[in-house]
Amino acid sequence: MNDAYRTIIFFDDECLLCNKAIQWILRNEVTHTILFAPLKGVQAGMVLEEFINLPDSIIVLVDKKIFIKSTAFIHVMDQMGGRWKFVSVIMKFIPRYLRDFAYDIIATNRYTWFGRTTECLMKSDPYAQRYLD
Repeated sequence: MNDAYRTIIFFDDECLLCNKAIQWILRNEVTHTILFAPLKGVQAGMVLEEFINLPDSIIVLVDKKIFIKSTAFIHVMDQMGGRWKFVSVIMKFIPRYLRDFAYDIIATNRYTWFGRTTECLMKSDPYAQRYLD
């Protein structure tokens, strides 16, 4: 992996909420250094095989370190740069058990509330070069 790209977001590419979140990150990030890969893809299979009990919604990998649930979200905001880095600092003041509780409710209901897709929306996106499969 290129040193300029140290963060990989593994996401559920069948989830419309996840796809829209990735598109939002791409439009709003200042750093342009985050890569993206589907949780069921080849890259995820190779990189995440040594870890157990990982969620099926979002996993963030930074320099061989894994972040999950709300901590992953906070780390992404931090990596986005600009005002999003400030948002990540504010979110750290919320106790993790509360953040993860809210995250779990959304993750559990994401298909019901937001729907599913059979095609990852990022593959045809202008940022497709940052999509790992």
